[in-house]
Amino acid sequence: MPPDPPTDGLASQPAARPLPLQFDDVFLVTDGGTDEVAVPGLALSIDDSGICLLKPDGSPAAAMAWEVITGVDSAGRTAPTEGTSALVLEVATAARTHRFVVPTEAPDAADHAIQQAWASQSGPSSPARRSPAMVGSLLVLAAVVVAVAVLYGLGVL
Repeated sequence: MPPDPPTDGLASQPAARPLPLQFDDVFLVTDGGTDEVAVPGLALSIDDSGICLLKPDGSPAAAMAWEVITGVDSAGRTAPTEGTSALVLEVATAARTHRFVVPTEAPDAADHAIQQAWASQSGPSSPARRSPAMVGSLLVLAAVVVAVAVLYGLGVL
């Protein structure tokens, strides 16, 4: 049996299902007023429930359920230290955008795996993609019903 291919720091995963993903030595980039501040030594765990930021001791620091995530995008590549490469990842919610620097030997492969995870959770039938359209449709329907009721009440219809 051939050996498993390298995973570039990603947790083992079946080929057809990209989850779970685990990225270690992640930096959270925060706004420090006049400068950006990078908080080192964190980890990102991506699974069926969403994206979890882990403290250095492995305990959860913050969790974002797929239902509240509005976007997952690559904001480019960087080199946090000499001789390393990293993916700059932005995870957006309605409240704010969280930026992470994810060190990896293969930023393109890491980006692809993360985008597959996002796509599998945000497809056309998922709550993350369905909710805005559903809310908009219901608002339009409510406005039409009110307009018809007013016109009917005025005897126009």
